[in-house]
Amino acid sequence: MKMYGHHPALYAVEPANEPWADSDMEVLKQYYRDCREEVRKVNPDVLFVFMDKGNPNFWEWNDLFDDDDCENVVLDTHNYMAWNGHKE
Repeated sequence: MKMYGHHPALYAVEPANEPWADSDMEVLKQYYRDCREEVRKVNPDVLFVFMDKGNPNFWEWNDLFDDDDCENVVLDTHNYMAWNGHKE
């Protein structure tokens, strides 16, 4: 962030792509909070993207940030149909 945090090509930051599905939720949430704070220190206008670790229960993420502190926050989810047993 210090080197490229204000580069005109920087639009968003996602600190972890597809974290392990069995990651400890509280550890992962705190990691996201800490990363977001570091991003905001340098450039609060950059979007902060977090990945849900493939957990379809979005309510489990409801306490990640305060309701009035979600500006520039984006949830990234990857729904892979190939492994869920559904047939088209």
